[in-house]
Amino acid sequence: MKIKKMKRVEFEEKMTFNGKELKVTAGRIAPQANTSILISYGDQQIFVAATMGQEKDIDFFPLTVDYEEKFYAIGKIPGSFFRREARPTERAILINRIIDRSVRPLFPSSMRRDVHLVITPYITSEDENTSWLATLGASIALAASDIPFAGNMMPIRLGESDGDFTLNPTFSEKESQNMDLFVSFYNENVVMIEQAGKQVPEENVLKGIDFAYEQSLVLKKFVDKIVSKIGKDKVSVPELEAKDFIVGKQLDEFKKNYTKIYKEDLEKSEFSKQVNVLKKNALDSLNLEDAKDIKDFMNSFNVLEKKIVRENVLKKNLRRCSRKPDELREIDAQVSLVNGAHGSSLFQRGGTQVVSFLTLGSPGDKQKIDDLSPIGEKRFMHHYNFPPYSVGEAGWMRGPGRREIGHGALVEKAIAGVFPSEEKFPYTVRVVSECTSSNGSTSMGSTCAATLALLNGGVPLAAPVAGISIGLMSDEKNHVLLRDIEGIEDFYGEMDFKVAGTSSGITAIQVDVKGDGIKKDLIPEILKEAKIVRNALIDVMVEEAGSEVKVSENAPKIFQKKIGKSDVSILIGPGGKMIKSIQGDCDVKIDIDDEFDEKNALVVVTAPNSKAGEMAKQRIDLLFKTAKAGEVYEGKVTSIREFGLFVSLFGRTEGLLHISEVDKKGKSGRLNEKDLIALYKVGEKVSVKVKEIRRDGKVSLVVNK
Repeated sequence: MKIKKMKRVEFEEKMTFNGKELKVTAGRIAPQANTSILISYGDQQIFVAATMGQEKDIDFFPLTVDYEEKFYAIGKIPGSFFRREARPTERAILINRIIDRSVRPLFPSSMRRDVHLVITPYITSEDENTSWLATLGASIALAASDIPFAGNMMPIRLGESDGDFTLNPTFSEKESQNMDLFVSFYNENVVMIEQAGKQVPEENVLKGIDFAYEQSLVLKKFVDKIVSKIGKDKVSVPELEAKDFIVGKQLDEFKKNYTKIYKEDLEKSEFSKQVNVLKKNALDSLNLEDAKDIKDFMNSFNVLEKKIVRENVLKKNLRRCSRKPDELREIDAQVSLVNGAHGSSLFQRGGTQVVSFLTLGSPGDKQKIDDLSPIGEKRFMHHYNFPPYSVGEAGWMRGPGRREIGHGALVEKAIAGVFPSEEKFPYTVRVVSECTSSNGSTSMGSTCAATLALLNGGVPLAAPVAGISIGLMSDEKNHVLLRDIEGIEDFYGEMDFKVAGTSSGITAIQVDVKGDGIKKDLIPEILKEAKIVRNALIDVMVEEAGSEVKVSENAPKIFQKKIGKSDVSILIGPGGKMIKSIQGDCDVKIDIDDEFDEKNALVVVTAPNSKAGEMAKQRIDLLFKTAKAGEVYEGKVTSIREFGLFVSLFGRTEGLLHISEVDKKGKSGRLNEKDLIALYKVGEKVSVKVKEIRRDGKVSLVVNK
């Protein structure tokens, strides 16, 4: 039988970027997807498939991004019981969010078709960060497909150290850098920013963005070349109809009534309630019966509400509750909210309220991480929860979703830049932030609440961290920056620009935009606004937290001791007998870091109270205590031999009290073993002095008279 060989149709384009080959191939894998590419950079290879579904009768754009980490990419078999990948790792979810936030603004606002991006690393190394290449691959796949996408989205990731920038730093390079910056550009506009750093000055962030933009232009030429060769014609998307249902006198009356409640100092729920009354009255007056007409009315109502909100801001500098653009909502901050916690706090800004709880644990409580990165464990964790009651709804309580994981990670990054070293503060630290009321930027509220809980629990942060979100509304003529945006301003505005940091610099940035993005030249003004607000919030937080940094009395106590690496086996003992004995007798947990430095291991004792910790530390000290000639010790007889008594001095150290040196206790003549047995008992206490320590380490004793 003769088998006909399939003809391969394959496209390839490559360039050198930052000293490594960047290559895109298409046409070989997944022919039934709308488009698929294999993108490689150095030793990394990532596959991207983009697929579009049919038109849906919904009022939102159903975009799904699945970044799939497979352990075959690093030549490793998963460590789970089933030996296969299960739910996405936290790292994978965070990369999903970066890709989603970079591409979503560049789809048509009227898009109502499913778009599914599947991004899978085929090969990489544990030291490589795949987020940049995955995002670039997603942009190229969408731009080359028939899926409606504006294209030209260029991501750049860089690190900074002492003013020098490194493109696509590895995990090991990242450790020595002050800033990790990820920026996605659409032509000259910014559509996404993700930044973490160690109190980075605003000017360094701006230099990084400018540097990233110059690099994006290099990439754009490469991508444009690919799209011109393999790009497909885009599917047309029907425009959303914005039929005017409320017109004439009814419109004037509606604007008047809406503006009235817009100005009033109403809680979010009451404001929404009164707006819904206006909506119902307008709908009732129209006598609409057709389901499509009612749906169109709802769309037109949202369009009208957006127009009114934006007009008030842009033309009158008027926000809800009669707030000015530069005015914050009322602030409340409190520490020691819960008695008995290791640290707790409440932070409220208007209708946004967060309660945070601190837990201090032993070094052995570190989170174990199993993903494609080299980060094996983590000693500082921040977890964010968003229960339904925070928005006045009844709903299901499930595990953390992408939103919860993303917000938790953002706060974690914001504080990690000022977190103390393990040597200075050996505890494993977990903070849980419960969003108890939501009306705008709960992540930045969580940053403030988490910082307060950490300070309350005595964690010695390099400096307190506060976070704020800056919004934007603009037209052809002008723009207005909004400090401390609430929900309605986020919904109808053009960006949510979150900035966290200390009075000295920025520790985290996260930017989400709508439409084509924000002008790069606007960012210096935004960062200036954020710094003013951040410093004001820090003043409030410091006043509440106080200046004293003291670990809570309710927290476990930690004691540290350095021992030689060769002494670790002594502490552990045969079969772990010694360390188990100390842990059991003293009710403590002992962790050993045998890679502390070249010569020493670090022993960390975690105890429920100071008494237990001191007891365990003394037991450990005794194991390594050495006897000194001439010193007196209260010892115990451990055995009786024909030549004398063996006396335990401390720990594992014992000496020989020769038969010629024992206290005869009134008995005359020369003593023998029977005499010793008659005079002394095993376990009996004796006061002895060290006569000599021989070269072989053996200790000779005499009776202390």
